[in-house]
Amino acid sequence: MTVRRLLRSVPAVAFVLFLVWASTPLWRVTGALPDRLARFVPAAQAVFAVGALGALLCLIVVCWQAWRRRSAVPGVLAVLLTAAVVTPVGIVTAQSGTPEEGTSGESGETGETLRVMALNTYFNGADDASIIAESRRIDPDVLVLSETSSAEVDAVERGTGLTSTSPVDDSGRASGTAVLVRSDIPVSDVVEDRGLTGHQTPSARVSVPAPVDVYGVHTLPPAFSDLISGWEDNLGTLKDSFEGSDVPLVLAGDFNATVAHPEFRDLLDRTGLTRCEGSSGIQRLTGSPTWPDRFPLVRIDHVLVRGGACTDGGTVQVEGTDHRGVWADISV
Repeated sequence: MTVRRLLRSVPAVAFVLFLVWASTPLWRVTGALPDRLARFVPAAQAVFAVGALGALLCLIVVCWQAWRRRSAVPGVLAVLLTAAVVTPVGIVTAQSGTPEEGTSGESGETGETLRVMALNTYFNGADDASIIAESRRIDPDVLVLSETSSAEVDAVERGTGLTSTSPVDDSGRASGTAVLVRSDIPVSDVVEDRGLTGHQTPSARVSVPAPVDVYGVHTLPPAFSDLISGWEDNLGTLKDSFEGSDVPLVLAGDFNATVAHPEFRDLLDRTGLTRCEGSSGIQRLTGSPTWPDRFPLVRIDHVLVRGGACTDGGTVQVEGTDHRGVWADISV
């Protein structure tokens, strides 16, 4: 094979490799692989869009080469292969966790709106003044802080008037999660830690006036070989805990997972939880990315709701943390 012919094959090889990457949201192999290999699958899935973009660019080159050689077969095959991969991936990632048309009036809606905000404070290192300023601007009824501390929560309470429903776990830098509620909202059934994830999982029932169970969620990250199994277990435990129940529910926080992860889609599909990420258009389907903060690529922070309807949502930027916060308006 001459050098020229070898170079001609590069776009086709790159096209196939990028297309394989783009197909990773359909893979359900993480649990079957050794942990050292398994951790690379969620990473590839999270940024599958990069693979899809690379495949589309290579597709253009492959089609151009086919046109120059006056042979339509390679170009047609490449287009069909792209459609066979991109279409199902686009369907599962866009539809999972989105409410069906006509379900905006789900059970129990009273016309009241519950505004929820969630923020990972990066080992309780976020700037307190910035958290307070953004909380005042968004003015949530409920604020969920993950990777937080007692000192940080105390500062936010003083600056916002919100009140933590339970003590914060200070046993580790990432352990603490807090659910803070506006002082005029009745709170009951408070649990300091439900034990559902690798970090504190507090919950409380708020009445606005309809009762809604709010959980602060922070799963283990799938970024390391010693945590990948824990990440799968955390999402599985959340799925098992809320499957088959119809209690109005809000789960908010850092899930360390996107709709590109089959484990997260299973949680949504099996529990009836829907993603509250925006009010219209592409934002409603995909949500704005939240990590990393400065140049966010993936949305791993979520507000999930069941028994209510998402009417609006967005992200917030706080100094000193590697996540963008999320907020959502929920009609209950």
